[in-house]
Amino acid sequence: MGRQFVNNSKPSEYDMYFPFFTVLQVNIIKFNLQFIIIIIVTNCIIIYLISFFSFASILVG
Repeated sequence: MGRQFVNNSKPSEYDMYFPFFTVLQVNIIKFNLQFIIIIIVTNCIIIYLISFFSFASILVG
């Protein structure tokens, strides 16, 4: 009984939000991919600079 209720309640909710959700989701995914790429690039640059400076300080010190 409980399982049937869960199965019946899910599709109606999904169908209700489906058209709006997919359009929104595609835009969010596109935006997030650009954002994630920018974050990864900046993190790599920061890590590289930190490692470079720490290495340089080890060489100097």
